[in-house]
Amino acid sequence: MASGQKEVGGKQAAYGQWRILDFAGPWIIEQRWWDPHSAQRRAWLQIAVDAGAVLVYAEAGQWWEAGSYA
Repeated sequence: MASGQKEVGGKQAAYGQWRILDFAGPWIIEQRWWDPHSAQRRAWLQIAVDAGAVLVYAEAGQWWEAGSYA
């Protein structure tokens, strides 16, 4: 397996040029579920990389970075 990749669930995963060391989650958070116009459903994942940690979430099929920690 190449540097910057880790096998997750039988598939390789990579985050930029960093090496993924471990991960925690996902945690599913639903907000304002009672209102279809402002409802949010996100899956949060914390990833430990060789440069620190990254907090990401998936929403509507797209991944977003919420923060990084050195």
